[in-house]
Amino acid sequence: MAFSQWTPLIHFRPAWSSAVTFQISAIYLFGVNQRVREIGFETGAINIITGRSQRGKSSIINIIDYCLASNSFTVPAGIIRQVVRGYGLRLVGRDGEALLVRPAPEPGRSTSGRFHVSFGQLPAGAPDYDSLDFNSTISGARDFLNRFSGIEENLNVPVAGTRDPLAATIRHALFFVFQAQDEIASRNVLFHSQADEFRPQAIRDSLPYFLGAQDHEFVYKRNRLNELRRELRSIDRKLDERNAIQMASGQARALLREAIQVGLIDDQPSITAQEEVVSLLRSVVDDLREPQGDQRDTDTYDELAADRERLRARFSWLRSEIFGLRQAQLERREYSAEISEQRARLQSIGLLNVSRDEEARICPLCDSPLSRPVAGADELRQTLTRINSEIVAVQAAEPELSILERRYQDELQSLREQLRTNQEQLDEISASRRQLAAARDDAVRAAVVQGRIGLYLDSQAFVALPEVPGGRRAGLIEEIARLEDDLDASNMQDRLESILSRVSQSLEAKARSIGLEHSSNPLRLDVRRLTLVSDTSDGPITLAQIGSGENWLGYHVCLFAALHQWFVEQSRPVPRFLILDQPSQVYFPPDVAPDDTELRDDDRESLGRILEIVLRLVEDLAPDLQVFIMDHADLDEEWFQKAVTQRWRGVGEEDALIPSSWLSDPDSGSTGDT
Repeated sequence: MAFSQWTPLIHFRPAWSSAVTFQISAIYLFGVNQRVREIGFETGAINIITGRSQRGKSSIINIIDYCLASNSFTVPAGIIRQVVRGYGLRLVGRDGEALLVRPAPEPGRSTSGRFHVSFGQLPAGAPDYDSLDFNSTISGARDFLNRFSGIEENLNVPVAGTRDPLAATIRHALFFVFQAQDEIASRNVLFHSQADEFRPQAIRDSLPYFLGAQDHEFVYKRNRLNELRRELRSIDRKLDERNAIQMASGQARALLREAIQVGLIDDQPSITAQEEVVSLLRSVVDDLREPQGDQRDTDTYDELAADRERLRARFSWLRSEIFGLRQAQLERREYSAEISEQRARLQSIGLLNVSRDEEARICPLCDSPLSRPVAGADELRQTLTRINSEIVAVQAAEPELSILERRYQDELQSLREQLRTNQEQLDEISASRRQLAAARDDAVRAAVVQGRIGLYLDSQAFVALPEVPGGRRAGLIEEIARLEDDLDASNMQDRLESILSRVSQSLEAKARSIGLEHSSNPLRLDVRRLTLVSDTSDGPITLAQIGSGENWLGYHVCLFAALHQWFVEQSRPVPRFLILDQPSQVYFPPDVAPDDTELRDDDRESLGRILEIVLRLVEDLAPDLQVFIMDHADLDEEWFQKAVTQRWRGVGEEDALIPSSWLSDPDSGSTGDT
């Protein structure tokens, strides 16, 4: 069967027991030159990859991590990224194999979210990359790996509630599987990625689950507890309502009085029986009288307001006109008086008594005949004539102005009457509106009372409910108490401390067997500070306070050996492999490129003694633990030589992670060292 024909079981749930776990049987590198580099490993054994520097040994961790659904791509920049287009793992589980293939990130991207995941009885050999169906995502691959490794549904809920609950996944399990080159002999870092931000808390929160301190049915019990609490609250609520209904006679009468006060009931009924009160209350629930406003009142009010504005404008105009007429009459009278006085003066001295025809020949002063006309006599006569005509004109206009003023006064009086009538009509409508608003307020109060009556009547339905058996409530309380005790954080802490005590005993025995400093004192794993502690007579000493890289390396190896011994013996869902990268680095001078030739005999002996801890562990747990050791050293111990699966020291085709032919292949796009 070809790889492309497998049915990818992304959502499968194995029928195996918990803690299925897995080991690695092969790593695949898919080159841009269409070739495949397959590196096979033995399961249930130690696999040593030894070789010179810059042969790609340390990249093994990065490749495995990437294929196990990492969010980032940490394969070192350089040749590997240039010549490899995809990475794959063949995993071996209890009842089958799994293939995970993940493309390298596309140009410009930091990672790839595509996966090919297949499960079943797989054909031997490497798959054809171009025929693979990339059928999953990071989250889908991670979900598959969770189930494939046996990680059950879990949740770590902080007691203080200062952070979100954490569900342990395959990614958290890798904290206890990898020991990278900068971690394996660190004095400050015990676990993988511990130096990264937020990782220490994730290690603390996930460790209890992987050690088994957290009940494997924790999530089920927590959900069950929530269900029982909801059921108990429902029963208690119904009991409270039933008790309230049984004492509702006083409440019913109080509601009846309120209904009378707001007008829902007209007269005080002479009834006292509970049934009659409830019946009367029920009769008024649907009889709320809500007054409706008359739109015609609003329209009439608007029309009257408009008329009032028009009348006031006309009233103002008439008053202005009457004032103008009176001013004109006053000015005419003053003018008429003035000009009449001038005429009287001229007439009083008897001037100009002759007729008009004689005017030019008679002297206006002495009436003597003139031989020739006197200058100005004609002008005097014309002025007197004009004065007479103006007096006549003024006297003629006076009656007309008086008549117009009286007409305006009459209209002004009529407007006063109309404005008074208009105001009365507006006041009447405003009063009606205030009455309507008051009626609406009464209706609102009545509606509130009606709503309370409705709620009260609805509660009467609970009277017909059957009694909740007292035994059921008592049983709920008992089961809730038991689940709360099971889920009590202090219980989990007690179990965790007990487990850590047993792990510490195993750690002590291994550390004493190789003579590590301070191993004669009680040793323990401090989960809060994520370090090892030796309890000396002078007080506790942390790993950072213990000198020499050999001690740091030894304690790391002993701790992880003790942890994996516990994981296997207790069937915990941690992948059944451990990766140790460059354990011999502590024996090389920092300014010298490491190689097995620089390792002194006593250093070789010390390194061999530490690594034999791993050898004995694998033998004791066989075939349930697989160990990878990547190192420069090539010890001449028999067990070491038998465990070497890759020796990258020469110049052959496969003496490095990247075959030498890939570096000169024109399709690879590059040449150089790995």
